[in-house]
Amino acid sequence: MHAVREFASELVSFASTDGEEAEVSGWFRDELEAFGFETYEWDVDAELLATHSSFPDDPGEIDSDDRPSVGGVLAFGDPEAGPTVVLNGHLDVVPADESAWSMPPFEPHWDGDELAGRG
Repeated sequence: MHAVREFASELVSFASTDGEEAEVSGWFRDELEAFGFETYEWDVDAELLATHSSFPDDPGEIDSDDRPSVGGVLAFGDPEAGPTVVLNGHLDVVPADESAWSMPPFEPHWDGDELAGRG
């Protein structure tokens, strides 16, 4: 449990707001590797994203600079013998209005087993 607590504390300490994800992406990739994952890192394709209805039609409006994506695979036994579990998430957060917080938003705050933080 101690390792999970340390991992979560470190993760919420990154001010990974829009366009500032590179540092946390590199840290996350390194953590996955330390846990034994085979890791992958790639840059998004703004041209391809522009073809999706959730993004602007103009690739120039999609900020894809220095925002690497990270993935990891950890295999247990025979992959043909059972189900596959996929966990998907994102590392970026919306900006924190520090005046709305009772503590610094990018410093982990533990209250027993509950963690509060922005990153």
